[in-house]
Amino acid sequence: METKLIHKKDFREVWDDGKYIIKKTKPDAFDFETYKRFQEQNPCLVKVHSFEDGIIVMDKVPGLYWSDYATRHADRNYQQPKIKELWYICITHRYALWKRYFEFMEAKEVDPRQKVFFHADGVPGNVIVNNGEPTYVDPDGTMWMQWDMFLQKLNEHHFVWWNEYTNLAHRGMAK
Repeated sequence: METKLIHKKDFREVWDDGKYIIKKTKPDAFDFETYKRFQEQNPCLVKVHSFEDGIIVMDKVPGLYWSDYATRHADRNYQQPKIKELWYICITHRYALWKRYFEFMEAKEVDPRQKVFFHADGVPGNVIVNNGEPTYVDPDGTMWMQWDMFLQKLNEHHFVWWNEYTNLAHRGMAK
């Protein structure tokens, strides 16, 4: 298969070589070693095979991007997700993942200056769903942030995902 450009924005490019997804980004885009440790315990984050000179080589994740999964009523080959499936991805899974961020900190007491490793861009546009399970496909969205910014990002994501759930499950076509 020929390598195909699938996304380009600013300094970032995302390519599909048929076997892997290759993302070109900044050389210091993320903490690869910490990501590997976290991803081993959390397979809902895409597996990254290498990161060197701003080139991320990651698994090609099967499934549908969240927007296609959540609104697939337009495609006759798919069944519209049920409310409980939307609840699982938007709410249950998100809270379980947040809990794992806290557990990964390995500290019982939090110093407000402490940095936390987490996915700061864990929004619907970075999720692929396969068999009802979400995978976050933007590894350089993971980063270390101070405690206060971590809490702000959790709140931001909380509202984004609750809005997704409410709009799709109670204003949309879900059953």
